[in-house]
Formats: sequence, structure tokens, C-alpha cells
Amino acid sequence: MTLKENLQQYNLEVAMPNELFPQLLQMKEDKELKPVHIGFTYSYIYLQTYMYRYSTYGTYVPNGKEIKELLTYTPSNKAVDYIIKKNGLLEQKDILTTTNHFPIISEMEYDEYGIDRVPKITTIQEFCKEIQYETVDEWREQMKINRASTCKYPVFGFEREYDDGCVEGTFFDISDTTLIDMNTFLFCMSTDDIGVNGFYVYAYLLDKSNKFNNDFKATHKRIAKETGLSEKTVQRVMDALRSHNLITTVHNMEYFSFAVPKKDRKASTHKVNVSANFSADKIEYEKLKFVSNKVHEKKMDEKFTYGKVEINIEDLPF
Repeated sequence: MTLKENLQQYNLEVAMPNELFPQLLQMKEDKELKPVHIGFTYSYIYLQTYMYRYSTYGTYVPNGKEIKELLTYTPSNKAVDYIIKKNGLLEQKDILTTTNHFPIISEMEYDEYGIDRVPKITTIQEFCKEIQYETVDEWREQMKINRASTCKYPVFGFEREYDDGCVEGTFFDISDTTLIDMNTFLFCMSTDDIGVNGFYVYAYLLDKSNKFNNDFKATHKRIAKETGLSEKTVQRVMDALRSHNLITTVHNMEYFSFAVPKKDRKASTHKVNVSANFSADKIEYEKLKFVSNKVHEKKMDEKFTYGKVEINIEDLPF
């Protein structure tokens, strides 16, 4: 079994905290996170959160090289190690921590009040202590991993910290989160022109779409500013997201021209589609036309002269 095959078994959703977007942006502005690695970082956090939440380690334990490869990086790439290593950037920011307590069972149970059903995640240590017929070392041998093998614990899954204190984590309270299913993640990772940056922009647009009732209007410049990616990167991945029907863009202008005054320019509306509607093959989509200043001025002249009625001055009452 491969990591991808293990993740493909169920198409489940994981709640990603929306505060990650400004956090990553702040890390970039503080020069702690390189802009080129923002999309990778968000995608890595998503993957690690999903594997912990649904205890996928119960059937397969991937190594770091496999994770990098799934995230479209070469297995030997060390450029992102400053982000993901033990005591690396994500641990310094208390987003993920390294642990050898692998979660192997994920169940739902009623909370202490007997009202809401919440996740119960059992680690291999807890399982062996309770069952007492298998040791952790025996499990490691069965899974073909050694004592140095570790996984990542998503801190925000259990506890989220705000200025006024801590609250339950995203595994128990999905307030102010973005739900993303595994099919979406795997589709992005397996589509060459989307990858980690496309997944990151998709997540950002999904968050905004939820907040604006699927009527989010924004320019590429705004999206670049709020994600920390370059405008060129945003333009490229937005094209890819449209080409594979992850998003649908509605243009609120007939065309674009530099001659159009800024006050009259309208941002396009970006609607987010669900994974069932994605297209492996590229589709044709409507692109915003660009016209020269001269063509725009001609159109404006036609607009103001069209339907003009000539009036004899002798017919005027004054």
C-alpha cells in the first residue's frame, strides 16, 4: 500500500482553522517563511491534520520522503525541512508538534453531557495498555517502522488559542474553519498545474466563499496580497483551477482596458465547486477580454452617440 492509496480509502473532511491564513502571511512578512513555500506549508498542515484526525496510521505509516513526494516535491528535497522538521517553524509556532504516539483508531462518542458526538482518538500506546495482547514494539515491527519514526500532532485540533483564552480545537468545534475533503486534496496534488499552491488558493477561496455566500469578488492583486503569493503565481493557479472546474469565475465587466477608470472597474466573482464536479481534463471557460485604450474609447463614443436624436432648434420653447 502507498500513502495515496491509504488516503483514498475514504473521502472525509477535515476542518482547517481560518486563522492559518493570517498566520502564514505573518510568517512570510516576518521573513520566517519563504513565499515560495506558503502553499506547501498549508498543504502539509492539512495532510498531517487529516492523518491524525482519522488515525490513518492504523493501516499505513508514511515516512517523510513519501509525504514530500505526495506534496509534489522530490523525496530528497531539503528546502522545506526548516518548516517540517522537529523543532522547525511549525513547531516553533505551536501549530504541529512531533510525537511517537501514533493515533490508530478514530471513533465517535457522546461528550460528557451525552448530547454531542465527538471524536475519540486512540494512540498505539493507549491501545496496547488497554488490550494488553500486543506491545508497541510488536506493532512497530508489523508496520515496518522503527523507534525513530514519528508523526505530527495538530495542536489546534485539540485546543485553539485566542487573545481572550483557549477554546476547544477544530476536532470538536468547527467554528471559523474551512471544511476540505480528501478528494479535493488528492486531486490538486495529482494535477500538475494545480499542486500545493492551487490547493492553498482553493482553500482561501472556499473560506471567502463561505463568508460571502458563494459571492466573493476579488482581483488577482487582492488574492495575492491576502495569500502571500505573487500575482504571477495567483494568475497561473487561478487559470488552472478554472481549467479543471474547481472554481467558476463570473466576470462583472464586458472587457478590461487600462483606459477604464479605476472607479469603474469591477472585480470578478469567484464561485467554488465541490470535488464531485472537478474535471481531470481541461475545460474551456470564459476569459475576460482585454481591449486597447483606442478600442475602449471607440466603444465609449459609440455608447454615447447611439440612439442620439437630432432636435431642430426652432422647436425648442426657449
